[in-house]
Amino acid sequence: MTLQNNFYFYYVPIFFILAIFLGWHIWRQIDAAGKRSRQNIERAPNLTIKSKTYLIFLAFIFTLLTLGLMTSSYSAYQNYKKQLLVQAEHQLSVIASVKADALQNWRMERLEDANLFYDNRYFSEQTEAYFKNPKDDEARSNLLLWLKKMEAGAEYERLFLLDANQVERLALPARAKPGAATLAVAEQASASLAAHEIIFWDFHKQPETDAIRLSILVPIFSAQNKQALGTLVLEIDPNHHLYPILQNNPTPSQSAETLLVRREGKEALCLNPLRFQTDAALTLRTALTENQIPEALFDGQGIQEGLDYRKVQVFADTRAVAGSPWFLVSKIDSAEVNATLPAHLLKIILFLVTFILAAVTGHMLIWRQQQMQYDEIQLAAHQAEEKFGKIL
Repeated sequence: MTLQNNFYFYYVPIFFILAIFLGWHIWRQIDAAGKRSRQNIERAPNLTIKSKTYLIFLAFIFTLLTLGLMTSSYSAYQNYKKQLLVQAEHQLSVIASVKADALQNWRMERLEDANLFYDNRYFSEQTEAYFKNPKDDEARSNLLLWLKKMEAGAEYERLFLLDANQVERLALPARAKPGAATLAVAEQASASLAAHEIIFWDFHKQPETDAIRLSILVPIFSAQNKQALGTLVLEIDPNHHLYPILQNNPTPSQSAETLLVRREGKEALCLNPLRFQTDAALTLRTALTENQIPEALFDGQGIQEGLDYRKVQVFADTRAVAGSPWFLVSKIDSAEVNATLPAHLLKIILFLVTFILAAVTGHMLIWRQQQMQYDEIQLAAHQAEEKFGKIL
């Protein structure tokens, strides 16, 4: 009994202490596992919130990039459109300037030709001698020699001398039946003699042929007593040189053309044939309205935008021809200027669509990768919760 009592006395307390220690240790392990499980369980909702926040952040960044790119693309499109307009304006301005200078020089050259005869003592003496004696072959030959030199310039269709009674006395080329001048020519000749000055008779139609001509009338006076002898008429066909200046386009274009006009009341009268209306010369009249070219033609010069005689929207450079009643309108259709805009806009749209698709794909991949990480954490938390439940 002593041994047994000693066994119970010594070993039972030891086993009891060991059991208490083992139970305490197991409880600590269970408590630690429970804490970890509770942390993972508590963390899972936070991860869901973070996932949604990250998705919103990605959407915000994508929106900023898209808006920025769209703004830049719109600005680039507007700049391209502006460049097309600036290029067209520069082209029209250069063409109008060159043609205006050419017309001014042409007009000055014609007046210089007329000045060769005006107040020319020798020509006046030969004219007076021939008018007094039509059989004076020497005077006639000398006069024809002067006219032939002028005719050689190929600017004049016909040159003829009228006496003080407006009767044709000498011409090159000569008519089969020379006679009195037409009423319109007679009026201009009388005005030239009365004013003692050269008259540049602007675009007009010949009554007999309805052909368009210009004429320069030079009054001839006696070198002795300044008595009126007659008038030298230099008749010009604008088809020889003047119209080609206007019709020549240095750059290829499907709609560009140049109008030469003069003001008659509240209308602009076209003086030359046009690309889309060949019979426009001295026929086409355009009202000076607010939205029509040339609405401000006679108030200044520069680039304008409006409707032309076809009621088509155009860009036009309008300017006066110095020293004349003429105005130039060099124009081109707005549709031709902006012809490349649709293709350029399509390129911008395709670029935007490509960028947006690439950005969406990239953002979705990033978000998906992040979501997979969150899913793994949630799965681990769920497994820990189950494990903790089993341990309990």
